[in-house]
This record gives sequence, structure tokens and C-alpha cells, in this order.
Amino acid sequence: MIEPVVPQESVRVLVVDDNRDFADNVAELGASAGYEARIASSLREALGVLTREEIDVAVLDQRLPDGSGLDFLAAARRAQPDLVSVVVTAFASLDNTVAVLNEGAFAFVTKDQDPEELLDALRRAAETARLKRENRRLRTTQQGILRALPDLLLLVNERLEIQSVNREDPLFCPDDPSVLGRVTLTEVVAPVIRERLDAAALVRGALEHHRSTEASLTVRDESGTSRFFSVRASVVAQSPRSLVLVQIIDLSDRMQLERRLAETEGLAMLGRMASIVAHEIRNPIAGVRALAQVMLKRLPAGTEESENVQEMLQLADRMSATMADLLSWAKPKHAALAEVDVVALCRDVVREGRRWPASEGRHLDLELRVDEAHVVGERDRLFSALSNLTENALHAVPEGGHVVVRVLADATRCIIHVDDDGKGVALDDVGRLFEPFFTKKKGGTGLGLAIVKKVIDSHGGTVRPGKAPQLGGARFTVELPRESPARPTEEPDA
Repeated sequence: MIEPVVPQESVRVLVVDDNRDFADNVAELGASAGYEARIASSLREALGVLTREEIDVAVLDQRLPDGSGLDFLAAARRAQPDLVSVVVTAFASLDNTVAVLNEGAFAFVTKDQDPEELLDALRRAAETARLKRENRRLRTTQQGILRALPDLLLLVNERLEIQSVNREDPLFCPDDPSVLGRVTLTEVVAPVIRERLDAAALVRGALEHHRSTEASLTVRDESGTSRFFSVRASVVAQSPRSLVLVQIIDLSDRMQLERRLAETEGLAMLGRMASIVAHEIRNPIAGVRALAQVMLKRLPAGTEESENVQEMLQLADRMSATMADLLSWAKPKHAALAEVDVVALCRDVVREGRRWPASEGRHLDLELRVDEAHVVGERDRLFSALSNLTENALHAVPEGGHVVVRVLADATRCIIHVDDDGKGVALDDVGRLFEPFFTKKKGGTGLGLAIVKKVIDSHGGTVRPGKAPQLGGARFTVELPRESPARPTEEPDA
């Protein structure tokens, strides 16, 4: 095994004594052993050194002009806990020795001792300081490694009391380190975890069978997103002090990536099929619509036959719109990129929206927080995406309801909010809103929001649902970068 390289660091010694000759002698002894020595003649001066630099060993007189060695030991323990102190005195007594050692001194020697004995005490103190420093470095390295691990690690005993954790987690462990060692795992995990995971059984199973035990866990967070965990308990120390390492692995990103990959492959195939089917169906629909228009002209108005033909036209228009959605989602056509005035674009969306049947009996308003805001993109596709969001909002509010399109901008983004005072988006639906074919609208294709997301993504932007802070209903926020977006790579036509 390759041993780690440990850098050789010099030992820093602080001599604290108002007797300058004695201080110089101790400093020379330290220098002969290869140590760096500093000298201070008072308690105040010594404490000042501790605030400026790290000291390994302090050799100090028990009696100082402005205090005592005990005062220094107490202050040093707070300032530099790893400092090793050797107390020297000209007046040794049993009480003094006990008091100094109880205060944390490493050694207590008299000034009349042989210099070799003092040097030996200094060497032992320096080695202790080196070991403490190395131990601190190893602890810091270990803690850094543990914090960097993607998994949450909890060390618990046989009573499920948490001994240590590598980081805080609101679901599984406390955010107050002072409770470690006094609370159990089952007491601190969130209720949603407690309902789905028997942590006690998992740990006891590992202890009883001397092997790792595992459990899987699925929870839904406040945003409605599902999170997937694997929980594994492994024995790392046996009796009389049994310890179990509980490893919590968040599999959410991995499972979402796998799901998206499967969805992408399936949707790519479905898109090619939809494109072929839509092309084949559009021509017959156009023919049926043309024949219905001819029949409508020949039939007297107001008759049952003319009403039936009008219904045929409406059905044909609905099927044509569905085919257009399929084609737009499966293979959108791109025009040349150009500068688009977002303020003017939203004015047109609202002006046209007020003429839609969906806006009848409802209020559609435009609120501009900027005079102008430009992006680079395809105006017709952006118009279609924003119209889709606005029409959805109008459908979501009752008669007399309100929909507001708000336009904001900063140095890098144009921001469009489409707010309404309807019921809002159900928490369970948030994660699926932009999935193709997902809809709760009667007669809807489930492609509208999928197309919106595709358009905004192709412009380098984002679209996300939320709650309208003023109206209280749903808010859909579109953010577009104020620079030229990267055009996504398209598949060649089949």
C-alpha cells in the first residue's frame, strides 16, 4: 500500500516568561531541536501572539506579571484547542501541579531541572502537537470527503441513536448538531418518511443477520415531484458497541433520466408515426370539408339538414386542428431567426385574444412593466405559444374571471407572466403538465402545453407553472434570453 505523503512542518514554540534570560535559554533549546521560537514577557503579549498565528507548543511561567499560567491555559483552550502547554515554575507544589494539569497542561516542570529534562519535555510536547495537528488534518479531510459524497450517511448505534452524519437533510436527519447522540433516527425523520420506512426494523435486521439490509422509498415533495430513495443499513462495528451505517441514496435524478430517455425514444417513434398519419388524414378531411361547404350552399338555411352539415364542418375543423397540433409537435417548421419585439408581440396576442370565443364574458388585460424588450427568434412560433397559454388561462376562469398578461425584462431576460384567477394547477398535475397527450380538458389533445414547451425550449428559454400572487389562480412564466438562441438539431424527414 502506498503511504500518503505528509508534509514536514516546523514546530512553532511560544515561550512566555518575564525572566528574559530563562526565556532566551528555552528558545535556544527549542532552536537546537529545530523548532521556531517566539518570546512573550506577559500574559497580554502572549495572547496577542495567539490571535496572530498558530502555535504548537507553549512553554510558560506559572506566574506572570499580569496574570497566571492558568489564565493563559484557559484562554488558549478557547483560541487554539490543539495547543500543547508546558508550565514551568520556580515554586513547585502538589496543589500547583494538580491545578495546572487539571487545566489541561501537558507537563509541569521546575526551572531548576536539568536542561536536558526540559528539552525532553519540549520534544514530547512537540510530538503531541504534531500528532494533534495531523489528527485535525485527517478529520478535516475525512469530513470534506464525507460531505462531498452524493449519499447521505448516518452512523447509529443499536438503540438507533444518531452518532454522526455527513450533512444535514430535512427529510432524514436533524439540522441541530447538538442533539446528535441523544435522539433516535425514528424521532428526527420527517413524518412522510416515518410513514413509509421502518428504520428500526432495517437497522435491527442488519445487526441480527450481520449483513446489509435494504429498502426502497418513494415520497412526494411540496412541489408534487416524486423522489426515489434506496436506504441501506450495514454493520460497521460489532458488540459491545455496535454501530450501523445507514446510507440513503437519492435515485430521483437517475430514475428521471431513465424515464425521460425511454419517453424520448417512444415519443420519437410516435412522432414519426403521427407525422405520417396526420399527412394521410389531412387530405381526406380537406375533401370532406369542401363537400360539406358545397352541400351547405345548396340547402335552405335553418333546416335540420343544414344544421347537420354545419356540425360536419365543425367536426372537420376540430379534426384539422388536431392534425395541425400533431404535425406541429412531431415536426415543427422553422423560419429564419429575426429580432422580435416582445412588447408588441404580447399586445397582438391580447388584441386577438379579446376576439376569441373563450374570452366572451371574461376580462383579458395587458400589463407592461417595460416600454420595449427584444429577443431573437421566430415571431409566429412565439405568438402561437403565448396565444396557447393565454387561451388556456381563459378556459380556466369562470365567466367574469380575469386573465392578465404581464411583460417584464432585465438585462438578460424577457419575462412574460400569464396570470388568471381560476382554480390554479393541481399539485398532482404539476410534474406532468408538459407531457405530450396529458390533458384534463374535455376534448383536448394534450399537445398544447407540450408544443409551448418545445417552442420556448428551442428559443433557449424556460416555461414553468406556479401560482399567480395577485389573482390567486395559475401563473405560467415564460423567460426568454435576450440574445440569439442555439437552434436545436432536427432529425431529417423520414
